[in-house]
Amino acid sequence: MPPTPPLQGFTEAITRHTARGWARDPAHPTRRVLVQALAHGRVIAQAPADLFRGDVHDAGLGDGNCGFVIDLSPDAATLGGVAITLRDAATGAILQGSPTPAADPPSLARFLTRWTTLPAATLARLRRMMRHRTRGHGVSVIAHNPSAVPALLTSLKAQLAGTWELLVPPGTTMPQDRRIRMHGADPLATARHPIALIVTGDVTLERDALWHLLRAAADPRPAVFLWDFARLHPTGAVDLLCRPAFSPDGFRSHPDHGGACAVRTSTPWSNPTDLILRLSERHPVAHIPRVLHRTPDPPPAPASIQLAYPAAEGRTLVVIPTRNQAALLRPCLDSLFRTRQDTPLDIVVIDHQSDEPATRAYLRQIAGLVTIMPYAGEFNFASMNNQAVARHGAGAETLLFLNNDTEAITPGWLARLRSLAIRADVGAVGALLLYDDRRVQHAGVVLGYDGSATHAHTLVHADRPDGTRAPGYDGQLTALREVSAVTAACMMTRHDAFTRAGGFDEALPIGFNDTDLCLRLRALGYRILQDGQTVLYHLESRTRRSAGQWLHPADTALFCARHAELIRAGDPFYNPNLRLDVQDHELRPDCLPGGAPRLSFPGGPTTAGAVPTARSTPTSKPPRRRKSSG
Repeated sequence: MPPTPPLQGFTEAITRHTARGWARDPAHPTRRVLVQALAHGRVIAQAPADLFRGDVHDAGLGDGNCGFVIDLSPDAATLGGVAITLRDAATGAILQGSPTPAADPPSLARFLTRWTTLPAATLARLRRMMRHRTRGHGVSVIAHNPSAVPALLTSLKAQLAGTWELLVPPGTTMPQDRRIRMHGADPLATARHPIALIVTGDVTLERDALWHLLRAAADPRPAVFLWDFARLHPTGAVDLLCRPAFSPDGFRSHPDHGGACAVRTSTPWSNPTDLILRLSERHPVAHIPRVLHRTPDPPPAPASIQLAYPAAEGRTLVVIPTRNQAALLRPCLDSLFRTRQDTPLDIVVIDHQSDEPATRAYLRQIAGLVTIMPYAGEFNFASMNNQAVARHGAGAETLLFLNNDTEAITPGWLARLRSLAIRADVGAVGALLLYDDRRVQHAGVVLGYDGSATHAHTLVHADRPDGTRAPGYDGQLTALREVSAVTAACMMTRHDAFTRAGGFDEALPIGFNDTDLCLRLRALGYRILQDGQTVLYHLESRTRRSAGQWLHPADTALFCARHAELIRAGDPFYNPNLRLDVQDHELRPDCLPGGAPRLSFPGGPTTAGAVPTARSTPTSKPPRRRKSSG
């Protein structure tokens, strides 16, 4: 048998959710290795090693396009401690560093054992301090499920702080405890305390749950309180669901409170989902970024609820910049015409000095269908789009900024984006963008990632193994939800909102001009929405990034200086217990810092720090590592 060809690379990390590293074939440097992940001898996932790695490139190992991230989340509940082997699908060569057991981050183990490892004397001092500071304050706990009462009661008796009473449904077998009584048709009307913790599922509370709830309730503004929680899988695995700040669209689309929430008792009773939405229309909602309860993992969740909004009238201006690349522009426009249905469109193709004969011929061919706008000079994404709106936007109620390497998939997507963008409270709407292998390219932007901003959920599979849509972390891949920013590779905004914000900032010619615009729109009081039901392909070339064309240090410096306060304060739609490096939506490996409650107001969530105008100048150096949001 001939020897297995060598495989160069390394397994950098394997968790129950992802495997990361780099791999290349030194004998055939241009071949992209397909890396397979095996558990118990069976292939459970695979991904191409084609992501640009600057460190590998700088070491002189080829072009650097050899990084990989393999999404293991469909099997995550069964992978705890299981040895994962990574291999080259073509040759069978095993990647150095594997097999390696799939491990949870140390922060999760510390969280799960924190009360059992705390010295008894320390725990006693902690209990005295918490009870002293919450003296005179209590919580009425309302249970819906009689069978869940015993475990809930045990966790209540173990609380370190606060006075409590437990209201149980009629028919519940009640232990002898004067703090327990039955509730009637309106449990809030019979509650003795001003805060009611409503439990609808099989929930056990963390020992400091009432402490953190009462601390949040000391702020008189919020009327609803939500928090993070732990999912307990039948296999014994535990996942912490660390959630973003509350947004009405996100909750309507994915109404999951984990089986527990809290409200002030001075309100009429209704089911918890309706109660949360009704109160959020008039009062702030507080999200406590800490895990306050544990609950069994429910059956696989269906795709998020597809919310429908009234159809919007008026015309849409579609702006598509291009330079050559007829092979990309043609399918982009074909898909646009194929899926537009009856949406009134004015399409402007910005021709940035195309000189390839095939592209010039194609532009002449479509000149009767679209407007060709010549643009000369250095590449400036912000300037060319601003000029297109200024010259051709008259009469357009909405603006759609679209990359030439996108392809629409589903008829009706334009009408759906319009119905969202036309809302008076919305400043911009983005779509779920996928690579051609249906892994995620964009699902919103995380502010503060690697010190600047980058796309969320990148390289996660958009589909389950059975072909249905994967909901993703907290349902975020299929939900309509609020985010800090979206990419202008596919962004729709109202003309008046775009004008009011001052358009794209031309001082950011390449990077972060879309994120900067979204942050300025949010500063004006608008919401930025990411719609998981609007899906396009974005055939962004990952090899283009290897040539260094995506690096834009001047843009990064200006963006980071302008929005330094927002970056320091943290993205309200990204939980502080999650990583801001390596891979988003994974637990921080060292600790779970938690943080102060984040308030979402009826007019939009709070944003720490003022957002400067588009002409602000940098005052500090950018972070060493940089990523573009575009």
